[in-house]
Amino acid sequence: MIKLLLKNLKIMKLNLKSKKTLSIKKRLSSDEKNIWVIIKNKKFSIFMLLISSLIFVLGVNLFLTTAGTISTGLSAIPLLIIFSFPSVDLGQYFALILFGLNIPLIIIFWKKIKRSFFVLTIIWSLFQIVWNFILAIPVINNFLIDNTVGKMAPNFIASADKTQDTWAVLVFAFVGALLIGFSIAIAWRNGASSGGTDIIAYYFSTKRKISASTPLLIISLSISFISIIILVILSVANPDPNPNAVKRDFFGIRTLGTILYIIVSSSLLGALYPKYSKIQLTIHSEKYEDILQLFKKINYWHGYTISDIEGGYTNKKGKKIETVILLLEVNRIKNLIQEVDPKVWISIKKVKDSVGTFNSSEVE
Repeated sequence: MIKLLLKNLKIMKLNLKSKKTLSIKKRLSSDEKNIWVIIKNKKFSIFMLLISSLIFVLGVNLFLTTAGTISTGLSAIPLLIIFSFPSVDLGQYFALILFGLNIPLIIIFWKKIKRSFFVLTIIWSLFQIVWNFILAIPVINNFLIDNTVGKMAPNFIASADKTQDTWAVLVFAFVGALLIGFSIAIAWRNGASSGGTDIIAYYFSTKRKISASTPLLIISLSISFISIIILVILSVANPDPNPNAVKRDFFGIRTLGTILYIIVSSSLLGALYPKYSKIQLTIHSEKYEDILQLFKKINYWHGYTISDIEGGYTNKKGKKIETVILLLEVNRIKNLIQEVDPKVWISIKKVKDSVGTFNSSEVE
C-alpha cells in the first residue's frame, strides 16, 4: 500500500512538473509574439542595431554610392532611381524608399518567420532612415566625404559618364563591402536583418539550415545581372557622348567592383555569422559523471555518445563523451563543462557535412 502511494505521488509530481514546463513554454511563446515584451527583453540587441544601421548607411552613402557599383538586393530599386535622376537629390530619401519596399515582404513572410525577427528588422530599418537623414545634412555630409572618399581619391567623380580613377571603384567597393558585411552580421547576430532580400535569405536559411550567406550571394548576383540590363536600357534611352561608356561602365570596372562587393560582403557575413556550422566536441574528463549530470540539468538538446577509453601513456581507464553542436554554441557549452571540471580536455573539430535532423532551436 505504501509503495503504491509513493508511486502515485511520484506520478503526480511528474505531471505537475510537466504542466509547469508546458505553461512556461506557452508563456515564452506568447512573449515572443508580444511586440512590447520583445523590445523590453532586447534592449542590448536594439542598441547594437543602432550601431549596425549607422555602419550600413556609412558604407552605402560614402562608398558604394560614390563608386557607383551596380545595385544588389532590394536596395537595387532605390539606387537605380537615384542613378536614373542624377539632377535630383534623391539620396536623402534612400532609406525611406527602401523601407516602403520592405512592407510587401513583411506582409508575405509575417507568419512564416518568428515575430521577434520582424520587430527587430523594422527597428533596424527605422534607425537606418534616421541615420540617412542625419548624414544627408549638408554640413555633416560634406565633412564625412571630405575626410573619407575625398582624401582617398580627391579627383574621383562617381558617375557613369565621368569615371576617371578606375582603381577607386574597386577600393570603394571593397571598403563598402567590409562595412556593409560587418553591419549585416551585427544585425543577424542580434536577431534582426537589414530587410529586403535578407528576409528571403533568412527564410530559406532557417528552413534548410544553411548559412545565410549562401542564399544572399545567389540573390545578389541575380539582381545585379538584372540591374545591368536595366542600366544598359537607361543608357540607350539617354545616350552617352562617349560611345564606349556603356561597355566601360556596365561591363567593365563597375561590374567588377560590384562582384567584388558581393563576394566580400557575403564572405564576411558567413565568417561572422556561421549560424549552422557544426562542431564535434570530444570530452575527456575524470569527472565525466558530473558532466553527464550537467547535461541532464540543462536539458542538453543535442545527442551524445559515451565510450570506454584507456590512456596509452597512463594506462588509466575512463570515459569519452562525444557530441556535435553548432559553432555559435561552443563557448557556452565549453564554459559550462569547465565549471564542472577545470582540468577537462576538450577536442574541437569542424564537421564538414552531416545528414539527419539536428536541433538548432537554441540559436533560432
